[in-house]
Amino acid sequence: MYRPTSFWGGGLWGGSIVKKLIVANVILYILCYSTIFGGGTSLLGGAVMVTRLVLHGQVWRLVTSQYLHGDTTHLLFNMIGLYFLGSALERVWGNKKFFLIYTIAGVCGNLLLMVASYVPWPGTGNTLVNPGTPALGASGSVLGLLGAAAVLFPHAQILLFFVIPMRIRTAAIAFTALYVVNILTRGGNYGGDICHLAGMLFGAWWAWKGDLWWATRRGARGRVRGATAGWTARPRPKPRRGGKGGGTGAWAAKMATRQVDHQAVDRILKKVYDGGVQSLTPAERKTLLEATERQRKADARADRAERL
Repeated sequence: MYRPTSFWGGGLWGGSIVKKLIVANVILYILCYSTIFGGGTSLLGGAVMVTRLVLHGQVWRLVTSQYLHGDTTHLLFNMIGLYFLGSALERVWGNKKFFLIYTIAGVCGNLLLMVASYVPWPGTGNTLVNPGTPALGASGSVLGLLGAAAVLFPHAQILLFFVIPMRIRTAAIAFTALYVVNILTRGGNYGGDICHLAGMLFGAWWAWKGDLWWATRRGARGRVRGATAGWTARPRPKPRRGGKGGGTGAWAAKMATRQVDHQAVDRILKKVYDGGVQSLTPAERKTLLEATERQRKADARADRAERL
């Protein structure tokens, strides 16, 4: 279970990775723009995202540009988003997985920017973005967190622009629509909105299907795990050999598995009711996803049988 005891405790992955990311962004911003350190122009030039340079082998720019910002307002809004969205998601995913998803969301934004820099825009013959245009900022990563939160906590309330109360899913849909319109009309910072859109789509996909895919890749689909010290789920029973096609043994095993799933889901949903979605551990979320996926497949098989 994710329980950071101190800011720097436990080495790189101890404490809160969200707070460490904020500190890293702030320190780099000071190094790049403070006159005390000479403005950091060489640091900026060697780390910002430039499609043409990435294609010439400087692939580190896909990641390093996520830690640089153009001005104080840019930094402030990104760090506020990282703190409020990241704190909840870090509790769900844990430190390492959170950092990985946060980073990949930013990389996805830069990759879509690269595509927009070299693929002609339909009907014009020109690319949407100049491949020599520099880009920087954590917005793609932070919008990835917004997309994930919109799937995991759709009814959570946020204050849009610190004033307008809105459900987080509604906010994500509104931002997506604004980004699409701004890109199509080539409005202000539409290149940045390309990164925002890609990051948000990746975050939403991960929260929707990514955890299940991750569990499947690690071979975790075939078992039900206990998630807290308060209860322990029994492993899925092995089917007994019966007649042709598994017989009554296979049927009994399937029914036993379904019963285990129902018991596990009931316990998890009770915990959600008592403490909210953020109270779930990564193992509990995985258990819930696996049980839901098995039920979905069972319903699909039943539906096919009815059509036949």
